[in-house]
Amino acid sequence: MAAQQRADDAELQLQLMSQQSETRAVGLESRLSELSETLGNVERLRQQDQQIIQKLRERLVQVCLQDIYY
Repeated sequence: MAAQQRADDAELQLQLMSQQSETRAVGLESRLSELSETLGNVERLRQQDQQIIQKLRERLVQVCLQDIYY
């Protein structure tokens, strides 16, 4: 009888540990998804910044060239 109780307790503990592991895995997957989305947004903003910088450089060259001719 005591051996069956220990086996039942061990089975219950194993089930609880399995549930905790699954909950942790789901949480980690969620965090990974959020980080991936954030990284994508940062990269998109970086590309936009690079485009703006390039346009400003081109405009600066135009202004400098205009100053030379006037």
